[in-house]
Amino acid sequence: AIKVSLLFATAMTVVASFVAPCHAQESIRSTEAGFTLPAPKGWKVTEIAGLKYKVAVGKPANGFAPNIVIVDEAFGGTVNAYAEVNKKNAAKFAPGSKLLSNSAFVTKGGIAGVKLAYNTIQQGKSLRQVFYLVPAKNKRMLAITASSMGKDGLKYDSDVDTAVRNLVKTK
Repeated sequence: AIKVSLLFATAMTVVASFVAPCHAQESIRSTEAGFTLPAPKGWKVTEIAGLKYKVAVGKPANGFAPNIVIVDEAFGGTVNAYAEVNKKNAAKFAPGSKLLSNSAFVTKGGIAGVKLAYNTIQQGKSLRQVFYLVPAKNKRMLAITASSMGKDGLKYDSDVDTAVRNLVKTK
């Protein structure tokens, strides 16, 4: 069963207490899950207590830093089936969320995934959240979640799309 925490509960609000982003490109890596995801240029990769993977954080503005959070979980089906379950969970566990788009994508390395874009409200903030769902090792799925303020969301889409297109499976 898909954990409730996957889609909206783990997509976190990262506040502006982070240091300014660095200029060298950094990556989020996991040998266990078998991936390397380059952060968007200028974003900082950092650890946050309680999260399995590091997060990528952009430059804070108006009390919020755009961010990318990754979670993984067991799922034996296809990425399309995983996306359908996540859409049902969004409607059930995040009332008021609005699905803006649902599309397929393929990384430069040939990994096929599904991209779901939503407008949500979390902790009283209007957010744009884009979920990139891709298969990982050992019958697991990754949910790569990019969150930004609702009014700023579109300006980060291109950079995050580029980062996800450069996702690499590792051994």
